[in-house]
Amino acid sequence: MIFVTIGATKPFNRLVSSMNDIAVEVDQKVIIQVGESSIKPTNAEWFEFCSPEEHSSYISDADLVVSHAGTGTILKAIQVESKIVLFPRLSEKNEARNNHQVEQSRTWNDLLDLPVAFDKDDLRSFVMNPSDLPDTSRGNSNKIVEEMQKQLESIL
Repeated sequence: MIFVTIGATKPFNRLVSSMNDIAVEVDQKVIIQVGESSIKPTNAEWFEFCSPEEHSSYISDADLVVSHAGTGTILKAIQVESKIVLFPRLSEKNEARNNHQVEQSRTWNDLLDLPVAFDKDDLRSFVMNPSDLPDTSRGNSNKIVEEMQKQLESIL
């Protein structure tokens, strides 16, 4: 199963639309959390919101997670060793107030080689070739801890 999550802050029509189009090309169920997006998928199962426990369950059960670049989703996918593709919100498309998700995605890409898709073609390439995606096993956890310590130190 492929689980697509857009977060809870605002609509993300570009991701919902992209994955709805790609869903017809994959051989597994696609479930999309659409939030307040105006697009409702026709090629995938969908729901607006779910509890944190249900969200964690979807991530744990997924063969692949496609996510806005939300830290909680990324950390949960790493914790349960699910493959993940990041699809950050872009400020130039009025999806976010700034490009913090782009910056965060690049950091995760540098740390763990997590794939980052910026458009539907990039996303399709990753989704259609999941065996090529990096492993999110705990062997990489020291790198994560070190990076989080650096981020916290820069804030404090």
